[in-house]
Amino acid sequence: MTTNKDMLTIEYLAKRFNSNFELVTHASNLAKNVIAVGRDSRVPTPIKNPAYWVLLEIAEEKDSFDDVFNRDAKMDEEMGTVTSKKDLITRVIQ
Repeated sequence: MTTNKDMLTIEYLAKRFNSNFELVTHASNLAKNVIAVGRDSRVPTPIKNPAYWVLLEIAEEKDSFDDVFNRDAKMDEEMGTVTSKKDLITRVIQ
């Protein structure tokens, strides 16, 4: 049986990605999303660290981004994200 400790190695996590850089970029963006949305881990754990949650979610293939549309403009500017569906559609079209 694979334990959380075994699953959280770079070798195990990187299997789904083309490079370690892709893994780190994905994990970083996912952690920002978790914090912005304010959600809990999708994987049961007593640990209260969003970075840890993200690694567990990647390991168990439960990682996905949540829509974040109702935040203040300052947070959007800091994170470089969109504030509305209209903004998102405009950026995708460009």
